[in-house]
Amino acid sequence: MTALISAGPTEAARHALIIGVGKYDKDSGIDAVPTAANDAEDIGKALAPLNFSVTVLREDDVKDRGRFDGAFEDFVRRVQPNDDVVVYFTGQGYNGGDRGNLYLLASAMSLSSYLKGPGGATARSLDSNEAREKEFQNWITTRAISEAEVVKALQGRAAQTIVVIADASRNLMRSSPPSGIKMPPPEQAQRGVFRLYSAGPGQV
Repeated sequence: MTALISAGPTEAARHALIIGVGKYDKDSGIDAVPTAANDAEDIGKALAPLNFSVTVLREDDVKDRGRFDGAFEDFVRRVQPNDDVVVYFTGQGYNGGDRGNLYLLASAMSLSSYLKGPGGATARSLDSNEAREKEFQNWITTRAISEAEVVKALQGRAAQTIVVIADASRNLMRSSPPSGIKMPPPEQAQRGVFRLYSAGPGQV
């Protein structure tokens, strides 16, 4: 971390947004992550001595997208030009195709659970799996944190360094094609933005 974030001639302020979501509804089709809340606390405690101003959000703080958006807007307002920012998420993740990596809030559902529930009525009426999955992707963005939108907002504040750390599943939604979080291709690399993703055996 210190290799990614270093002080310039005038030491930048440091901000850390730590998000831990481990409790999903029992009928959501998404596995719980029992360690998420404690992991978030531990990461926050580790960053505080490194002069980070730490904001920790857990399930109840980000139960839905509206609550997250409010908390995130408060966080972003504190970021000034040339500041350094770390965003850490632990929980479950999903790759939404051209929407990029999405980090699931507590109100999210898997594709199969969504199609079974009342909210999936429109998707069920569609005539192909591809169309149903596209409808699901439209819905899941309202129950998730968009990595791309987070980075864009911080770039809009002219943050000097943005480090995104995702300790999130790469194997969610087994009923659809592989849909876990993915590293953006090299041609989408952004200056000053660093991404670190957890990986299982054999994953890169």
